[in-house]
Amino acid sequence: MKNYKNEKSLFVALLGCTICLMFTLMYLGGFKSLTYFLGSEAIYDFPETDMIKNAKGWEYHEEENGYYIVKNNAVNKYRVDRYVRTWKYLYLTISNCSVSEVHAILEYYDKEKNILKEQPIVIYNGENEIELNETIEIYRIGIRIRDAKGIFFSMDSMEIRSEKAGFSWQKFYECMGMSLLICGCVIFMGYSVRKKYVNTENYALEKNTGLLYILQSLYVLQGNIVGKKAIQKCRKIDRKVTVEILLCVFFAWILFFEIMGWTKGESYRYFSLGCAVILFACGCLLWKKEWKNTGVMSSVLKSWYGLWIMMALSDVFKEDGEKFFSYVMIFSAGFFIFAYNQRFKADAVICLFLRALEIDYVLVVLFCIFFRPKIITVYYNGICRRPEDFAMYALLIFALFVWKIYGLIDNDASYLQWIGYGMGAASALYFVLRSGGVVAKIALILVAITYLYGCVYIWVKKRVSFRYRWKQILTAIAFSFLCVVVIHISVKYLPDILQTTVVFEDEQLVSVLPEDELQLYQQMFPITLENVTSKDTINVMGSWKNYARMMGLYGNATQIYRNREPVQAYNGYLDLMYHYGIFAVIPFVLYQIYGFCISLKKCRRFFGKKNPYIFVLCVNIIFTVFCVFGNASVNFGNIAVWCYFLFNGVYFKE
Repeated sequence: MKNYKNEKSLFVALLGCTICLMFTLMYLGGFKSLTYFLGSEAIYDFPETDMIKNAKGWEYHEEENGYYIVKNNAVNKYRVDRYVRTWKYLYLTISNCSVSEVHAILEYYDKEKNILKEQPIVIYNGENEIELNETIEIYRIGIRIRDAKGIFFSMDSMEIRSEKAGFSWQKFYECMGMSLLICGCVIFMGYSVRKKYVNTENYALEKNTGLLYILQSLYVLQGNIVGKKAIQKCRKIDRKVTVEILLCVFFAWILFFEIMGWTKGESYRYFSLGCAVILFACGCLLWKKEWKNTGVMSSVLKSWYGLWIMMALSDVFKEDGEKFFSYVMIFSAGFFIFAYNQRFKADAVICLFLRALEIDYVLVVLFCIFFRPKIITVYYNGICRRPEDFAMYALLIFALFVWKIYGLIDNDASYLQWIGYGMGAASALYFVLRSGGVVAKIALILVAITYLYGCVYIWVKKRVSFRYRWKQILTAIAFSFLCVVVIHISVKYLPDILQTTVVFEDEQLVSVLPEDELQLYQQMFPITLENVTSKDTINVMGSWKNYARMMGLYGNATQIYRNREPVQAYNGYLDLMYHYGIFAVIPFVLYQIYGFCISLKKCRRFFGKKNPYIFVLCVNIIFTVFCVFGNASVNFGNIAVWCYFLFNGVYFKE
């Protein structure tokens, strides 16, 4: 009963906070639209590079972070958005101005650089709201300052809008605070009335006759009919080995479609259909005897299904885009998880997945060696289009092999096992360090700390001495070092020598260098570093702002653009709320909390044994870190995301 009450309280708290956030955004947007809470007007944020660029008479000083006007007729021009259109308001924020006001002229330009209109404006310290001529279509604007030589100011931000801005952080904090206060009072009153007048003692906590019980009954029916017939046809084969082979095919299917760029667009239906068929086939082959629906509904299970149901509801309202993958998760992935929970314990289930991941990782390493060269000063993308995605996958593989090594510590193992697992862990670590930025390193440190704690536990509590295994450890280190050297040299030179380099369409190439140093390298290697951007140009706060202002009730399938380029959310929660609606975040957060807490509880109970819970805990850590600081959400082209949503299925019976 206690766990049930805690679970319900957490759900009510998250629901209340989400409703308060929705009401606040709708209030600031004038209650105009449920699709876009803050309004559907067009907004363009000028990039940070526009705030520091030199122009005629405008001289930027990096040390003082501002402009000096060095001519009596100084003008700076700015390109506006991707399309020529009309605008109503320009918001310009400046600071550290050496005079009380700056008299300037705002110039409207067309594509041919002709001046369409000149509008006198006055600029002050702080945010300046400038009303534009909404009848003129603008391609470029210019700010001309005359007879003001020697003045200094810093330009903090500039945005142009089709409607007047209704959002400000002060209004947001005030409205959100008031909403939370009212919501807290309503919840308190509701609990008080419920405690006084409603009998809450008799709850059927284990049984559930609702939607999830019906769904699991459908799984039982499918298994007992389809699974039984499949077993009768496949009596002569080893079904466990067949499932392992199918899982290898499943992960290879994901890798192939991701490499080809077919996880989105017209090929999306074939990708989702293949995933659904393979998982359903695996579930059928796991049938052994008559299945029964126990009716156990764990917190992880309910939040898992809640997420896909919310996504399915969002897909109904969206007009285009990749839709209805939630049905694959409910009817195929859910069926597969239900099947392996009927037959195996947690360690056997995870071992099925890990063997498949190990085999496919060999293919990944070979593909990287022969087809994907490492570009100088650029994060390594590997089999993915973005370095962050490959770092996430490499971290998953690193956690896999370290878990394998972790299981060898208090068991007798051959040299071959130590060498194989050591080489796998070392090569995955190499890929993490070559492809990952700060986010990947944070996740790597947390994973390392988790396993280190386990090793210390074995050393102290079980009194296992490492001195009897120093030969195996040193041999594994030596072979791992040689493996990393071979991979490093291969990805650096081999694809160019064999002329087998594969370049992905829409690939994001991010340099580790700051913008000024990258420009020097681009002058030396113009072809190699073409289309490479500096990590400093990635404006995470700007991306958060763009996704937050486009948040709605139903979700959107369209891509968000910033500075005429498609942008990522750099936050999994914002990405989920934008694409699937604001309420989809509730089961998503609950799933993360429950999965992490149960993994931690299991690890504390079973530390020192070769069990999968420490590995599942690491999978939860990796996904959560990339979700908070990166783009991990429901990107099904990434194997690490699939593993996160499939591995926690071992807790569905808890």
